Amino acid sequence: MSYLAPRTASALAALLLAAAPAVFPASAEAQLDNRYRAMRQGVTVDLTVERAGPADGSLPGPEAGADVDVSLLRAYATRFDYQRVDDEIRRLKALHPGWSPPTDLFAPKAAAVDERGLWASWERGDLPAVDRETAILRSLNPGWTPPARLTELVDARRTRDAVAAASGAGDWGAIVELAAGKPGLFTCRHVENLWDLAQAQFKAGDAKAAYVTYGNAMATCPTADLRLSTLQKALANRDTAALKALIEQEAELPKSAEQQVRFAAIQKDFGGAGGDGARRAAAQDRLGEALGRLAKGRSDAAELDWIGRTARDRRDARAAQAIGWHHFNAKRWDEAGTWFKTALDWKPSGKDGAKAAEGLVYTYQKLGRAEEARTLAAAWAGKAPKLKQVLEGGGGSAAAAAFKAGDYAAVLSLTESGRGPEAATGQSLRGWTLMKLNRHAEAARAFEAALKQAGSDPARASDAAQGLALAKNAQGLSREARAVVEAHAVAPEKSARIEAGILSQDALAAFNRGNYGETLRLAAQVKRLVPEDRSLAMVEAWSLYKSNRFAEAETAFRRLADVYGSAEAKEGLRLATAQVNRRWD
Repeated sequence: MSYLAPRTASALAALLLAAAPAVFPASAEAQLDNRYRAMRQGVTVDLTVERAGPADGSLPGPEAGADVDVSLLRAYATRFDYQRVDDEIRRLKALHPGWSPPTDLFAPKAAAVDERGLWASWERGDLPAVDRETAILRSLNPGWTPPARLTELVDARRTRDAVAAASGAGDWGAIVELAAGKPGLFTCRHVENLWDLAQAQFKAGDAKAAYVTYGNAMATCPTADLRLSTLQKALANRDTAALKALIEQEAELPKSAEQQVRFAAIQKDFGGAGGDGARRAAAQDRLGEALGRLAKGRSDAAELDWIGRTARDRRDARAAQAIGWHHFNAKRWDEAGTWFKTALDWKPSGKDGAKAAEGLVYTYQKLGRAEEARTLAAAWAGKAPKLKQVLEGGGGSAAAAAFKAGDYAAVLSLTESGRGPEAATGQSLRGWTLMKLNRHAEAARAFEAALKQAGSDPARASDAAQGLALAKNAQGLSREARAVVEAHAVAPEKSARIEAGILSQDALAAFNRGNYGETLRLAAQVKRLVPEDRSLAMVEAWSLYKSNRFAEAETAFRRLADVYGSAEAKEGLRLATAQVNRRWD
């Protein structure tokens, strides 16, 4: 596998355009006075005027004087990250109707505290680095405080991490305490916290408080999708009367056709609330309905006990293996093994037998009973093809198939620590999935685990090392990335691609420092390792331009314009040609 972090050519071109007047003749500067040059549709750049708003300091529009935090917006603008600029403008307009964005977002700025490293650390998800950057900036700039928006985001992230950790540990009291201390982070804006709070209240024995929380979510969440997700969460923490009231309340609210289908499924899962047809189906196969809820994690303890009694009464292998998987997913290996073995003792046929055998093999692996796992796998491999992976010592095919299909959520679920054999062997695949999702810090941790899993297998170790190096490089940790390559036997063709990625990051950093000679040297090294990268070629062309090598820049921009037809290349060609001819359009 290979992976290279994406780069935005338009942002680089915009950066050079904003700096271009430094090398323009005076006549050219005059033509640019008080004009806005379009960088792309919907975005303009004021090249000559620096202003933070109206002269009186008020905000335009009907919310004049409102305190609108634009620090995140300006952080994106300093990097010419147009997509995120657009997204943040839409977010702020939704929060502050009538607000208009500042007109100087892309204007040259006076010297100020450089907060770009702070935001870069935040976007990598590296909170310790955010703390270090904040401390450094405070020491260098007395009186400076971090942007309010960043402070809010970091607090929200830390609270979410704390809630998730407490939920995983079953520390329900800690979640309730967090909610009491930070109620603003337990709203629909942070709906996962809200759901975890309701679950904590329910698990702590306060079902009434849990359903007050669910009810608040239903009343305040603005979209039907969030309300339906809340109902699904409530199904897992069943209080029949309270849940029935919420379902009846939702029935009166408007929904799209797709949402209506989803709501009907929730009614059916609730049992009997979906109309006469659903009631008849429940009467005909109560066990089937219960097993459906069990598979979705929506059965309470009483229902699970009823399923167990019914399974024994009927000697139902389907129900037995379903209970086995319920315990397996809860990491209760002994209980899972008992139910899987019971299902096999009842001589199941077809799919139920294969699923029970798979479950028992995986349970034996979890219990360290490797020989029994292999013996059972050999006996069932003909009917349960997945078990051939156990005999061959391979990983999980389900996760690989999900990755190939682009179902990244399924890959992450299958390879989550403790979930089964695919987690025990699939951390490299998990890492590549996280790279696809631009979650580089998490990917690095997965690849580190994959290196441990690889043992003496050189192919698996090479793949994991390649991923780890790319993940480090994507976080801007080029030295660590290079150290990974040097410490592990990465295949030569993969090593070259990794080195090219590291050098590309170094070239971009040199360009941002204004060291155009170094940028050109590094870009030349990259071209010797891998085919041309469009973004790096644009950096190289602008470096030629900024080095006053206008004829070479003209040639480079002309080729980029011919090959890619981009507006950035055409604009660069126009400026370089003008310098060569010493005339301006």
